[in-house]
Amino acid sequence: MSGRLVLIPGLGADGQLFTAVRHLSPVIPPWLPVDGGSLAAYARRYIDAGWVRPGDHVGGSSFGGMLAQEIALLIPLRCLLLITTCRSRLGISPGLRTLSPLSRVLPVVHEPAPFIARILDRKLGGTNPAHRRVIESWVRSGDPRYLRWAARTAGAWRGVTLPDGLPVFQIHGSHDRLMPANRSGADTLIPGAGHLLPITHPAEFRAWLERSLAAVA
Repeated sequence: MSGRLVLIPGLGADGQLFTAVRHLSPVIPPWLPVDGGSLAAYARRYIDAGWVRPGDHVGGSSFGGMLAQEIALLIPLRCLLLITTCRSRLGISPGLRTLSPLSRVLPVVHEPAPFIARILDRKLGGTNPAHRRVIESWVRSGDPRYLRWAARTAGAWRGVTLPDGLPVFQIHGSHDRLMPANRSGADTLIPGAGHLLPITHPAEFRAWLERSLAAVA
């Protein structure tokens, strides 16, 4: 495969989201500190820092998928891999969009992390205690300033018009409660999967990613 595989996790998540495909040695960029700018400016910072390069295969989950789409406007990519994400703010559940403007004032609570993880586990579609432990680790490590900015930015994001000729592959779970499948525009739907699809349905996710990469090899 020419070009690196770069996978960007979702809001507040980390590389644990992509454990199922670690055999592909993906580059998983960290979330950069926020400066209050736009998502397009944030995408430019990833490129300037060398986390994404021309010719890379770039994927993103949830908010990371929005970022990946903005990156695709700035440099030529080998392909774009959209994972449980959407094409604009309209792909986010109406209830979540309503809360987005309040992100400036809502507190981000880290403790008690197990209690918060139980709530998020149900919303994200976790299916066993191991999934909840992963979510709990994200709750404990989340940066409040970044989380507020990302929630506000996602709720206002209008989407982009992707470059002509760019191969785009998109996977989604049929039971995603945060970004409903019928609003996603995905061409591959995994029955029963929620927003944590790469973790809860690792075999299906791995097969989709390998198939997508082979299509542009």
